[in-house]
Amino acid sequence: MFAELTAYLPSFMPADRYVLLCLFVIALTGTPGPGNMALAALGGTHGPARTVPFLAGTLAGFTTIFWLAAGGLLALISSVPVLRGALQIACIAYILYLAWVIASARPSGGAGTSVTKAPGFLRGFCLHPLNPKAYAMQIAALSQFASPDHYLRDVSIISLTFLLLGGSINFCWALAGTLLAKLANAPGRLRAVNVTLATLMVASTVASLLVA
Repeated sequence: MFAELTAYLPSFMPADRYVLLCLFVIALTGTPGPGNMALAALGGTHGPARTVPFLAGTLAGFTTIFWLAAGGLLALISSVPVLRGALQIACIAYILYLAWVIASARPSGGAGTSVTKAPGFLRGFCLHPLNPKAYAMQIAALSQFASPDHYLRDVSIISLTFLLLGGSINFCWALAGTLLAKLANAPGRLRAVNVTLATLMVASTVASLLVA
């Protein structure tokens, strides 16, 4: 059915390749990483609704660096050791800062409520430009699913799929964090959950930097 529909859309990516792209996005955005750990912790502390501005920021930041990567800027930065080293230092510094914000958030006792303000759009926007997992994911997507003959078309489709499908999966992590907070059912336990998620966020970042 999908193949029949796309037959009338010559500008669209071939159906079999697009299905593989969707599976790729689900697998990569669904696995634990700095963004998902942050969203789970924020969802548990502040609730899904108050986490939306942060999520919107992460999606905007991811989309921005995706198009920069598609334009070749990431390859240019990677080819200059000083710039690459500076980016890695900035990455771990920001992730440590965000981990501290998450771990030190003071829950008021109820799931999805906090006496501290939820991080907003700007903090979310800064996450993926300083997230090595995002770069690795984008390079893999571009190399596998962007054909030279239809590069702009494929890059646009990949970007939109990451935004809609990947963003939906990211939001599920915020919902999961809210559920986890309800199961914790006490400020002390919720603090322990936040510290654990913040630690996992840092650990996943370090692991990504070692692989990169």
